[in-house]
Amino acid sequence: MPARTEWLLAHDRTHWSGDGWASAECRVWDEDRNLVASATQMMLFTYTDG
Repeated sequence: MPARTEWLLAHDRTHWSGDGWASAECRVWDEDRNLVASATQMMLFTYTDG
């Protein structure tokens, strides 16, 4: 469902990162200051030569 607002505010925050891993969360608010979305994520980073 699309947001019924002119704009959204997103705040992303990394809790931890190291050894190729990271843990993060995201919160999204509408212009009326209602929390409309929340997410967490674990990330694995790999690097290629070059």
